[in-house]
Parts: sequence; C-alpha cells; structure tokens
Amino acid sequence: VEERVREAVSDVRHLAPRQIEEVFRPSPPGSDYMPSAFFLLACRTYGISSAGVLEFACALRSYALAFKALIGLVVADGVCAPAPSDHEHEEGMTLLIADGFVLAAHRYLADLYGTELRRLVADLAKRPREWIEMVESMRDRVEGYADIQRSLSATAARAVEELAGGGLESIGWIGRVRDESDRLLTSYRRARSDSRRRAVVRAIRELSDSMIDGDERAEPLARYLSLLGDSLSATSSR
Repeated sequence: VEERVREAVSDVRHLAPRQIEEVFRPSPPGSDYMPSAFFLLACRTYGISSAGVLEFACALRSYALAFKALIGLVVADGVCAPAPSDHEHEEGMTLLIADGFVLAAHRYLADLYGTELRRLVADLAKRPREWIEMVESMRDRVEGYADIQRSLSATAARAVEELAGGGLESIGWIGRVRDESDRLLTSYRRARSDSRRRAVVRAIRELSDSMIDGDERAEPLARYLSLLGDSLSATSSR
C-alpha cells in the first residue's frame, strides 16, 4: 500500500519533497490507527481476496495522509510542530498536497467499479466533507487526528463485513478488536507517565498473543495489533 501511494505522488514529489515526506513520517505516538493495515490483515484473517482489496486499502491510506497534511496546518506546537518552512508558499503547497491525496483516493475508488466493494465507494468518497469541518475546528492535534483515523478504521471494518457477506460465520469480533485497539490507544495518549504507557503497550501485546492462542485464523489480525505495539514501544521504553 505504501509503495502504491508513494508512486501516485512520485511525479510531483520534486515540487515539494519535504512536505510530501512529512506526511509519510510516523505520527505522534498513539494517534495512527493504520486503517489500511487493519483492513488488509482483517481480510486475510478470513481469506478474503476479492478484486479491489488493495485499491480500497490505498484509498484509506491516501485519505489518512491527506488529513494528516491538513492537521499540520491547524496546530503546530510542541513536538508536533512541522519542520521549518523551506518553501515560499508553504501553506499553499500543503493544501495542494492534501488535495492530491484526496484525488488519488478517488482514483483508487474509481478502480473499484464492478467489484464487491463498490457499495462503499460513495460513502467513503463523501466522508471528507465531514472530516474537513472537523479539522477546521480542531485544537488538539493528536485527538483530532485520532478521530479521523477512528472513522477510517470503522469504514475498514465495515468493508470487511461487506466482503464477508452471509457465507462466513460472524466476524463481529473483528469490530471488537478495533474497539479494544481504540480504547488502548486512547489510554496511551492520555497516560501521564512512562510506566502507564508501558503498561498499555504490554496490554496490546497480551491482546495480540491471546488472539493467536484462540484461533489460528486470527494470526493476521494479531499482527495488526503487534504493529500498533511496535509503533509505541520506542517511545514507551524511554
């Protein structure tokens, strides 16, 4: 997914290389839900290989990057502050980059015509209007970005349900994994001590281990949880 999305902006990368690379860098700890990874690994958990799965994941990732760029314009303080400007029209370039990722997402969604995922295209395409209003009213960058990622992850979970249809047993536990991940990441963001953050990372890893012990099919989704734990471990171990 990352390679496909980077390729989509490769032709214009020379116009603002630092601004484009900025949105690919790791997000503030506890804020990036990686909805594209959740979607792909949840599909793999149930053996779903429908046409368009990768395109849908790329659309999720493109939207996440678009709003990450926008949020950088709203709040710039503390460790979340963007790097010093190296472009005469910093704000304009950032807006163009965000627009470019939204257009890339629409392009990926257009490729889904005629696949099982087409029912979700209209819904996902109209969501940015709501998210843009959310960005404009944001004052807490980490929580605001988490709200957008939470919405994308919910869309990813619903896409898995649509693809599974009625032929597979209930996949409600995939939604519960998403909800529990959200709860733990919220705890991480609100933790006021390193010891509390380390406890949250342990809880994520324990949840991942318990999933593997319970059902072999859960291994791909357990990997999603391990990705979350790994993304937090460097910070929590300080």
